[in-house]
Amino acid sequence: MIEIIPVLNVKTFPKLQKHLSLLKKYKGLLQLDVADGKFTTWKNFHDIAKIKLLKIKNPIEIHLMINDPETYIQDWLFLKPKRIITHIEAIKDFNFLYNTTKKAGVELGLAISPETSTKQLYPYINKTSFVLILGVVPGPSGQEFETYVLNKIKELKRKYPKVKIEADGGINLENAKTICSAGADYLAVGSYIFDAPKPLEALELLKQSLQTQC
Repeated sequence: MIEIIPVLNVKTFPKLQKHLSLLKKYKGLLQLDVADGKFTTWKNFHDIAKIKLLKIKNPIEIHLMINDPETYIQDWLFLKPKRIITHIEAIKDFNFLYNTTKKAGVELGLAISPETSTKQLYPYINKTSFVLILGVVPGPSGQEFETYVLNKIKELKRKYPKVKIEADGGINLENAKTICSAGADYLAVGSYIFDAPKPLEALELLKQSLQTQC
């Protein structure tokens, strides 16, 4: 069964609190996006100290859309995530990231932006828990999924059928089945959920729509 992961990607602390409150009955994995305004022009709220105060009970994965992940990864491990994702385009020392996360008992995922070739993942594929393929330019929620990314998902799944693939960005009720059928194992979903009048109902509707296809 494909896993749907709600994405927290907001500009302010109150908005983060609001999104968490909307999902207070949800017990599954959450994705926390971290955008530094350097790797991408988008800069969101990512104050670690304040996030720690929220005492998020859900397991979380942290998607680092930042430069120099080697410098900051220890700070984010402070939140004790289940998984942490770094972008292949920003990595300078993969072995450092691999050894750091392994020591902490945290799964390491590698992400690529839409324009990046999947070939850049090949040298590291056997040392990663999963890969994340963005369907949008790294940045805010609410963008439209780039359909050419489907070919990247298919290509990677054909070459590495056992690799777990997470698709992220612009996913909604209309395109989720197609993305799943291309080979995605996880769907990271933001605006479709949080722009809905009843986010938990929207999430459940999406899950139900995928039960027979994925």
